[in-house]
Amino acid sequence: MREKVLTRANVENFVVVLMILLLLACASVLRVRAQSRQQLSLADILIALRSKKADIGEKNKILADAVKERGITFTLTPEIEKELGTTGAGTDLISAIRQKAPVLVALADVKAPAEKEKETKPVEDFAFFRTRALAEL
Repeated sequence: MREKVLTRANVENFVVVLMILLLLACASVLRVRAQSRQQLSLADILIALRSKKADIGEKNKILADAVKERGITFTLTPEIEKELGTTGAGTDLISAIRQKAPVLVALADVKAPAEKEKETKPVEDFAFFRTRALAEL
C-alpha cells in the first residue's frame, strides 16, 4: 500500500491553493455586494412587473422600496408612465419613481450663447482684386 507522506512541499502547495480559493471567494462576495447597489433601469422594473413569481401588490411594494433605496437611471415621461401603468405599476411605485427621477433642465431655461454683435464681412477691395487680376495676366 501507498503511504501518504506529508512533505514540506505538499503542505506549501496546499496552503497556496487554499489562499487562492479564499481570495476568489472574497472577491466574488465583494462583487455581488457592489452589484446589489446599482440603480434600477426601466427594463429592470418592467421585467420585474411582468414576472410571475409574486402577486402584483407584492411586486409593487418590493419595487417601490428598491426604487426609494437605489434610485433609477431613466427619466419619467408620460409615455413611460403609461407603459408602467399598463404593465401593472401601482400608484406607490409611480410616485417613488417620480421622487427619484433625475431632474431635466428645459431647453427654454438654458441661456443661448451670446450672439456676435455683428458678423464681420470680408472687405471687398476692388483695387486689390484688379491689381491681382492684372498681375495674373
